[in-house]
Parts: sequence; C-alpha cells; structure tokens
Amino acid sequence: VLLSSISGAGEMVALQPLATAALHAAVSSAGGPVARKIMFPRTTPITKSDVAAAKETLRCLCRGVVNASVTYDGWWKAEFDTVAARTLMDVASDDPFCSKVAGDALADVRLRSAEFLMTFPSSLDRKSKEREKRGDSGESPSKKDPERGQHLETWLLDRFFFDPADRHSTSVVEHVCYLKEEAKGEEVDARKEQYRYGLEVCSTIDVDGTSSLLCEGTVVIDNNVVVTGGTRGNTPFHCASSWALACLYLDAFCTRLFKSTERLVSKYGAETPRPPARRLSYISPNDEDDCDSDDEAAESLAHVSSKFAIAMLDEGDSSFPSSCQIT
Repeated sequence: VLLSSISGAGEMVALQPLATAALHAAVSSAGGPVARKIMFPRTTPITKSDVAAAKETLRCLCRGVVNASVTYDGWWKAEFDTVAARTLMDVASDDPFCSKVAGDALADVRLRSAEFLMTFPSSLDRKSKEREKRGDSGESPSKKDPERGQHLETWLLDRFFFDPADRHSTSVVEHVCYLKEEAKGEEVDARKEQYRYGLEVCSTIDVDGTSSLLCEGTVVIDNNVVVTGGTRGNTPFHCASSWALACLYLDAFCTRLFKSTERLVSKYGAETPRPPARRLSYISPNDEDDCDSDDEAAESLAHVSSKFAIAMLDEGDSSFPSSCQIT
C-alpha cells in the first residue's frame, strides 16, 4: 500500500506526499542498510523473485520522484519531489545493485519527462489554431509552414526555460546555483577545483512539514490529481515550465546517481580505477563570504550534466574562477 501511494498508482495518488514523508522518516531514522533489509527481504540463496521484487520496489520509489497533476483545462504539471529524491538516495546510494537499478529506472523517468516536454510547443500551436478556426482570436487561420513550425517549437522550448511564467514567478534557469566541486578528504589525485552549475536535489521534511500535509485537500478525478485554485499559476506556460524544471532536476539527480554507481562499481571489484570522491558546496555572491557547505548540505547538491549546461546555460568551461557568478 505504501509503495502504491508513493508511485501514485490508481486512487492511492492522493496519499503520495504523505506516504513519501512517512517513508522518509522511517529511512532517515533506521539508515539505508537497515531500510534495505526491511524493504528487500531476501531468501538464502537469493532467488529471481527476490531480485524482481527489489527492482519493482526501486522503480516505485523512482516514480515517486516526479509528481504529476492535471489542470481543469487538461494541461499536465510536474513537480520534482526533493524529499522522495533524498529517500531514494538514502536507500540506494551505498549499494551497487540498488544504485544501478535506481539509476536505470530514473533515466527512464527523465526520458519520458523530456519527451512530454517536447510535446508542449505543438500542443500550444494546435490549441492556437483551434481558436483561430473558431474565430476566438479575430485573426485568419495561418497557413502550414514546416520551417516556421520548427522555429516556433525551438523558440517556445527556450522560453519555457528562460522566461518567467508570470511576474510573480522566476524562470527555470534562475533555480540553478553555482557550485564549487573539490576533492573530498585526504585524496590528493584531484586537487583541482571545478565550478559547476547545479541544484539542491534532495531535502528533508520535519514533523511540522509532515503534519501540514494532513491538512491539505487533494482533488482526485479518474485517479489523477487535479490542480485547484483557478487559472493563476495553471496556464499552459506554467505547466510547460514545470516540466522544464522537472527535467532540469532529473538531469542533475541522474548525474548524481550515475556518479554514485560509478564509485560503487569501482569499489567492489571493477577493473576501472575508482573515481575520487568529490564534494560540492555553494559559491557565495561575495568572494569574502565564500561558503563551504557542511557534509549534510553538500549531500543534497548535484551538478547538471555537461551536455545540459552547454545546451541551456551556455557553459563552455567548467573551470571558471570563483568570481564568476550567475545573475
């Protein structure tokens, strides 16, 4: 029941935030190794059914990382759940099998989210043409132009990332922070500092936060969470931007899981040398206040992939001086 709620299966989707908070409390209290023994009971010797059950449990946890809801106009919104991400990391990050399965499942979630985001420009264009046919816009229907359509889709995708949805909100790229990446502990093989764009992909929730979830009202229609509150914050552009932000978070979180799996595989007998442990910390807007996050805060950070940074943030070199800031 708990896993069905976390993955948003059927009518249990209404309990998704509360179930995630409950599992997070249990895992953070017991610790990853104890939580794995409870969540992945195994016989001796381990059977195929044990492996299949563990994989399905991890896939449920991965599906809970992105929560989807629908507006009354039929537009879907997405929200990356940093508490669910923290729970998944606590369960999977120090076990090679769990880390690999979670990474593969989350990569699939990232791909499907990106594919859904790519449908927004054509959907918006189609809705606009439908209004033109009905005469709602007062303009004559535009002729089909494949080249114009391609340019329009590219332009809209850029706008989803770079433009605020309204004057009360911030753009997707403004969620990105500037991070310093450096060698951790006594490892001296990689002393060179790097500066990367990243996000805070994991967070915790306290008792007060969990209690507030009990007071929230959720409307569920046909096993889907319906967004309430009118049109404010629920326009098609808001919905598209929410998927763009979710894709950005998924990119950083998948990068974090991939790095974790890479270190674990090297640690447990792979032929490739073990990558050095790296520590992330925030870069302060003021040079003299350059802040080093504590270990707890550093564990919540992840940098976006190089391809994403180059494509969306125009990052050509990851070794910038610390005086360079995002404004």
